[in-house]
Amino acid sequence: MSYIINNTRGNIVAVVTDGTVNTSATPISLIGRGVIDYGTAENENYVRILENFTNSSPPPNPILGQLWYNNNENVLAVYNPSSNWTDLASIDYVDAQKISPAFTGIPTAPTASAPTNSTQIATTAFVGNAINTLGVATTLSLSFKANIASPALTGVPTATTAAAGTNSLQIATTAFVTSSPTFVGEPIAPTAVSSDSSTQIATTAFVQAQKSSPVFTGFPSAPTADTSTVTTQIATTAFVQAQKSSPVFTGIPIAPTAAVATATTQIATTAFVQAQKSSPVFTGIPTAPTAVVATATTQIATTAFVGSALTIVVNNLGTMAAQNANNVSITGGSITGINALAVDVGGTGAAIPSAARTNLGLGSISTQNAGNVTIAGGAISNVTIDSPTITGIPTAPTAPPGTNTPQVATTAFVTNVAGSLGTMSSQNANAVDITGGTVAGAIVGAYPVGSIYMNASVATNPVTLLGFGSWVALGAGRMLLGNGGGFSVGSTGGAATTALNINNLPGHSHSFLGTTNPVDLSHTHQYGSGGNWGSGRSNAFDARNTGSFTTSAASVNMNHSHNFSGTTEATGSGTAATTISPYLVVYMWQRVA
Repeated sequence: MSYIINNTRGNIVAVVTDGTVNTSATPISLIGRGVIDYGTAENENYVRILENFTNSSPPPNPILGQLWYNNNENVLAVYNPSSNWTDLASIDYVDAQKISPAFTGIPTAPTASAPTNSTQIATTAFVGNAINTLGVATTLSLSFKANIASPALTGVPTATTAAAGTNSLQIATTAFVTSSPTFVGEPIAPTAVSSDSSTQIATTAFVQAQKSSPVFTGFPSAPTADTSTVTTQIATTAFVQAQKSSPVFTGIPIAPTAAVATATTQIATTAFVQAQKSSPVFTGIPTAPTAVVATATTQIATTAFVGSALTIVVNNLGTMAAQNANNVSITGGSITGINALAVDVGGTGAAIPSAARTNLGLGSISTQNAGNVTIAGGAISNVTIDSPTITGIPTAPTAPPGTNTPQVATTAFVTNVAGSLGTMSSQNANAVDITGGTVAGAIVGAYPVGSIYMNASVATNPVTLLGFGSWVALGAGRMLLGNGGGFSVGSTGGAATTALNINNLPGHSHSFLGTTNPVDLSHTHQYGSGGNWGSGRSNAFDARNTGSFTTSAASVNMNHSHNFSGTTEATGSGTAATTISPYLVVYMWQRVA
């Protein structure tokens, strides 16, 4: 019986017939029942799944959700619903996204605790907390400061050392008093470590090192550059804030594109503006420049443009007599005051139909050549037309149901007749003759998926005979058995022949009778006196005659029989017994889809 292979969603992937290996449904081999030496194909399946079908080209016959490792690109891909391979993000790609990322929208991050001083991202909450903390600390620090007026300094107060030669009220530090040397030439000194923050002399090497990736603390300040400055000068917060006031962008600046319905102060990108031009919905009273009267382009037509155009058209019409009738189309209304056009200039010379026919020599309609007469509208009676060729979409009155006359049958009449037929089951089969075409519905319903089709002489697949479904040959060499009685649907079993053993036989026994041949065992023992024993002799002691022996001859009858058992002679050849009931061989098919 063929294996029907389903995917996780319950869809049939393949039907694998007995003794075959299917290599066209999926990238792995699907092994059918009874395949010899299937181990190679099965083990290769395991290897391909473990390595995700590693190859420089995708595996054949992929299925939805399958993985493929492209060893040429070192990328893992997945087969998507669009029947394409989508590359998954590699580790290198993910790592690359962490280098100088350009955030959009409103990115968020965890807020660090107050004393954090690392490369962790500082959120607005962290900055706000730091500013509040700084304000409290500053207030607290100032409470411990000495008064400016006549301060009483304690500890080791320090101050900025004035330049040599200073003569003012500036505090003189011990450094100023002890030495305020005036260096000449190119004095040198040891270079302090980059983190040094003391009164040690700063050499040029120390200063230059501070410019390489400096780590500022506190609130460093710098001169604010002019708003148009484009140099390596440090940008202060004042400079940055100024750039947001009527900025003049250069190059090709970009920004996130807002949703179509956005109406805020968010920057409008070119993509946003272009989207607004696609089927815009105006509100209020929109206005636009009014095009000149002769304009014939895609420019918006204002009400002023339309009004001017209509005025010009009306003024140029003049009287009806001045118009070219071939260029005027009049629909509805009434026209009066029109004089009849003479026959010699293409008119009828009359104002009424009968006079027009007389002037044109038409006479009655029956005298006309129907092939040369075009009649539009109105009603014509008493006219006989022989085998006309009708064009366009002619109409006619719909006859009532049951009409059986030469009256024209409209599509409505035919539809009514067809609707009154009912279902096929309500028809008299003897009166229905169906030739060609396809009869669907009833026969399809009679053979749902899982149904069995049998044919006693034709081996053709039912899809060819019935015109629907997918069918597989069923149960070669097997009979069908109804569900129940200890047997479940789809189970198989039984054999054409069987070899009987002792357990298959009813309980029984074999008996037999027999006797042995009689044997004469009678004999005589001789014994005498003197205590001398001889061959075949014995003696007896007579207690009554102490010291003497009595001899005599004795005869014993030894005739007897023996019981015996054994097995009967073996017979039989062990040939298997046939268990097949009377049968008829037919072609059987099962519908699987």
